[in-house]
Amino acid sequence: MPRPVRLTPEAVADVDRALAYYAAIRVELLFELQDELDEYVAIVGDRPLSFQKHTTEVRRAFLEKFPYGVFFIVEPTEVAPPSSSSLRANQ
Repeated sequence: MPRPVRLTPEAVADVDRALAYYAAIRVELLFELQDELDEYVAIVGDRPLSFQKHTTEVRRAFLEKFPYGVFFIVEPTEVAPPSSSSLRANQ
């Protein structure tokens, strides 16, 4: 059964910054990034344990088209971002 994915205000701010960055380059990129993020949020909710561990508790899902990783914690009833940033550029 899929778990709901909770987005904190910090996670939403991370996404907004990434979307603004790509919108400034080309507005189509904003929509492509938003679509990919929506897809990954759904996948993370459906099968959160299929993604690799970044730390003991934190897992990450790397986007395919954009250089970002979505970081999250699997809790008993939901998937939530860690206390730090949930969307990070791959470095």
